[in-house]
Amino acid sequence: MPGCIFSSASDIVVGMKAYGPFLVGLISLFLTACSSTNTDRIQTDPLKGDMFYLQTQFIMLDEEIDIYKNLPDSESRTQFQSDFWKRRDPDPYTEENEFKKEFEDRITYANRWFREPRRPQQGWDTERGRILLALGQPNKREWGSFVDSENYRLAGVRSTGSMERWEYLDYEMVLFFADESGFGDFRLLQPPAQLMSSMELAKSTYLMSQVERKNRITFHAVFRDDKLFVTVPVTRATFIPEDGKMKAKLAVSIVIYVDFRKQESKSEVLEILETEAEILKMKELEISIPLQLKEGRNLLDISVNDVLSKNAARRFLTLKK
Repeated sequence: MPGCIFSSASDIVVGMKAYGPFLVGLISLFLTACSSTNTDRIQTDPLKGDMFYLQTQFIMLDEEIDIYKNLPDSESRTQFQSDFWKRRDPDPYTEENEFKKEFEDRITYANRWFREPRRPQQGWDTERGRILLALGQPNKREWGSFVDSENYRLAGVRSTGSMERWEYLDYEMVLFFADESGFGDFRLLQPPAQLMSSMELAKSTYLMSQVERKNRITFHAVFRDDKLFVTVPVTRATFIPEDGKMKAKLAVSIVIYVDFRKQESKSEVLEILETEAEILKMKELEISIPLQLKEGRNLLDISVNDVLSKNAARRFLTLKK
C-alpha cells in the first residue's frame, strides 16, 4: 500500500476524544507493562523467559493467566499450552489449527514490519505489535506524514513525526500511532473508549465476524447435587431438518483444575431430534454431568460447542470444597 498524506485535521482527530486520564493510564499499562523488555517486569515476573506466555497473554482470558502463572512445573505448562490451542481451533476436524496459524502469522508480520530501534528483532513486542496480536489485522491501514503545523498540534506529535491510521470495522474503532521522535518508535495516541472492551471481546470471539459475535451461542452453568447442569437457550442452538424432524447437537467439555493443578477432563454430547412443535415448547436444552469436587479450589473451564454451526462459547466456574 502506498503511503498516504493526512491533509485534513479531521482525519487525525476523529475518534481521538480525550476520555480521561484513567482510560489513558489503563491503556498505557497494557502497552508498557506487557512488554517483555520492561525492566521492572523482568525483575519480578517468573515467566519472563516463557515466550508462549509473553506472546499469548494478549489473547488469554484472565482466568487462563491466573491458571498459567500458578502452574507448578514445566510439564503442567506444556499441557496447558496444548489445551490452549485446542480450545481455540475453529475446526478440530482438520489437521491445521487455523487460529494458531493466524496468530503465528501475526507474530511473523509484526516482526517484519514493526521492528523499532529498541526492539529490532521483536516487532510483536511494540505497541503496534501488541495491538496486532490482540485484535488481528485492521480492515484498513494507512500511513504517511502531516503537511501543516495545525495538524501536528491537533495530533499531539512533533514536527518530525510520521503516523499510522488503523481502522477496525467489526469493532467500529480507529487507532492512531505516531512516531513522535522521528526514529521509528511508534506510540498509540489517545485511545478510543472501546479499545479495552474490544480487546476483551476478541479474546473470547477469535476469528468471528461481527454477525457471528452477535449470534454466538450462550449458556448457563450451575453446580448442585454433585452434578454440573449446563443449559442453552433453544433460540441460541442451531437446528436442521432430518427425517421430518428438527435436529440439534451440543458438545460440552470441562477441564477441572484443583488449586491450579489440572485434575481431569470430562465431556458430554446432547443430541436432540424432535418435531418442530415440540421444540417450540422448549425454552432450554440441558446437559447434566456427574462431578465430584475435590478438597480445595475447584476451577471448571467449561466449553459448549454447537456442533452443527461450529459455534462455541466458554466460561469459568469457581467452586470450593
